[in-house]
Amino acid sequence: VSGGVDKTVRIYHAKKPCMECKGHEESVRDVKIIENGSKVLSCSLVGKLNIWDIHSGELLLKITSGTTQHATCLDVVQRNEETLAAVSGVVGGVKIVNLETGKCLVEVGPASCPVRVVKFSPDGKLIVTGHDTGQVQIWDAVTGASLSSALPLHSSWVTDVSISSDCSTLLTAGDRLVWWSLPSPTVVPPPSIVRRRKLSLPIPRSRRSSGSKSNRDSGHEDSLILKSDINSGCSSPIGSPPTRCVDSMFRRTLSGHLAYPENMSMPTSPVGKRKITKTGSFAQKELLQTFDIKGSSVNRVWVNNEFTQFVTVDDAGICYILDEFIPSSQFIR
Repeated sequence: VSGGVDKTVRIYHAKKPCMECKGHEESVRDVKIIENGSKVLSCSLVGKLNIWDIHSGELLLKITSGTTQHATCLDVVQRNEETLAAVSGVVGGVKIVNLETGKCLVEVGPASCPVRVVKFSPDGKLIVTGHDTGQVQIWDAVTGASLSSALPLHSSWVTDVSISSDCSTLLTAGDRLVWWSLPSPTVVPPPSIVRRRKLSLPIPRSRRSSGSKSNRDSGHEDSLILKSDINSGCSSPIGSPPTRCVDSMFRRTLSGHLAYPENMSMPTSPVGKRKITKTGSFAQKELLQTFDIKGSSVNRVWVNNEFTQFVTVDDAGICYILDEFIPSSQFIR
């Protein structure tokens, strides 16, 4: 399926001629296949939605409740046996529309900050907006309430966001890749292990001289690697004065490696691993990981279903294939 500036939607079948669908008065901004491959949703440059039959090309429904001044993004989710679409644009705000009734259910976010990308959580209860200001915000997709303050870490447009299937982790992309822990309704004590998740390449000299943030010198308070104190529950950033918590937590082997104490168990199942590596302190929204790229930005990130492998290409033509590393032995370097 495709759409373009000629105001048409084209549906391609392997053994049928291409079907040209006309019905939009403006350029087609985005198209998506919905409802188990039976229909096509198209969004015009002003946020008007058309639904087409994928087999015949017949126009089934025209929806104007998602109209905006200049549409930039579209996302679709299935929630409680209803198909919902989120439409937003340069004037800000997100309109969540029921594609069966054509009604706008709720408007999310302020109508003042341009939205570059919008994404539903897999269960349709959360919605994440990425802005041209580099900020990311999390909203309740049912009530439209804000669930977090703005997450300011990108120094470019936020071009893509992804949410894990268990709705616990958020990935945002722009001038770097950033992993966040999504808000959780329950409070869980922090895991009593050293959490070190760092997958960064050296920052090019040109970017350091231009004042770009790196993993190490980012002004965000959560960007520091933390050392947990088992006895007191305190934590201190790497590079701060030594504390007794490190020696009480690890023993150093003759080979120079740090070993976990015998009474500390490591996770053995994928579910157990995710609980340790993907949850922020006290299950609150928290920066988990950053990855700096060689170029200046990426446009799209492909993520596997387990949310452990990530592939992207930056504007310098460099391809990155990232695999989440979780120590499975008793020793870490």
